[in-house]
Amino acid sequence: MDADGSDAERLTYFGFKSTFPAWSPDGRRIAFESDIGINSEIYMMNADGSDIVGLTDSAGSASPAWSPDGRRIAFLSDVDGNGNTDIHVIALPSP
Repeated sequence: MDADGSDAERLTYFGFKSTFPAWSPDGRRIAFESDIGINSEIYMMNADGSDIVGLTDSAGSASPAWSPDGRRIAFLSDVDGNGNTDIHVIALPSP
């Protein structure tokens, strides 16, 4: 959208909740949380909404944050399924 809030463009159309967008340091990609499946997971897409890729497959992944170099994403999740939410980091494929 423009700085004044006009011309907003919708990027996700799943019919599911998509939240916590996080811009990559180079501005080319957006990581976000969505409940497309049973659990909330982390996804990544190009800044124009194309090429959506799932990055996690664990119980309730949330709150993505990019590393300064754009090569990794930190997120919260109960990867072990033990009921404890921990901080995890994943390496990303090259753009």
